Amino acid sequence: MKLCRSELAEIDILRSPPLDVGLRSTADDGLTPIVTSFSWRTPYDQSTFMESRSSPKNNAIPTVDVSCADTIIQTIYFGLATANDIIGTDEAFPEETPLIRSIRDIAFSAFAVPTAMYVTFVFWSIYAVNRELILPKKADGVIPSWLNHLMHTAVLFFIGIEMCVSPHDYPSRSVGTILVVSISFFYFLWKMYVYLDTKTWVYPLFDALNWPLRACYCFGTAALSVVLYCLGETLNSALWSSEMSKMKIV
Repeated sequence: MKLCRSELAEIDILRSPPLDVGLRSTADDGLTPIVTSFSWRTPYDQSTFMESRSSPKNNAIPTVDVSCADTIIQTIYFGLATANDIIGTDEAFPEETPLIRSIRDIAFSAFAVPTAMYVTFVFWSIYAVNRELILPKKADGVIPSWLNHLMHTAVLFFIGIEMCVSPHDYPSRSVGTILVVSISFFYFLWKMYVYLDTKTWVYPLFDALNWPLRACYCFGTAALSVVLYCLGETLNSALWSSEMSKMKIV
């Protein structure tokens, strides 16, 4: 029996030894398993993406677009978080904020949280209406249910835990807005590049839309990203407001 390239890639990954990310997390939040999880997924998502692009007419694997980008963002963020646990500080309001802590907080607030929320909310919303627009049933042979949930459900679960166990300093609203809008338009430009290169939209949803509606989707994505950024900022503030009050009393 001849196996396709995605199946061979999966077998190679399963036979390979556990990935050593070379990072040690603290006992209180245990970030290393999460870094390993996202790092393990990245080559798998990339292999399925290349498989889907091997035929210009193949729409079998549509979900590795923003999902793969989110995988990379989450991997980078949790790597920064682990590095901060080792050489930085996790105090709620340190007297001097280390550079690694500042970088971690920017990555968390403007990239990790909004993209995790976006991937989970948008994917499952479209999936509930018509899964053929986002993840056609014929893709189940390459993206099994467990990987689907790891890509589109676990990301929000992990980032939610991180928000609850570690304090984060959000940038000003204007800076955060500029960052999330920029990544939203970069994402749309990337989709345009894939379309111009393959003459195929990565998501079947875009086949059902005309150009004005595609443009509306682009601007809607940017607007939703700003809303999700503000939601993350509000939740972070609510979770750590008591710590802030204690600092003011002291």
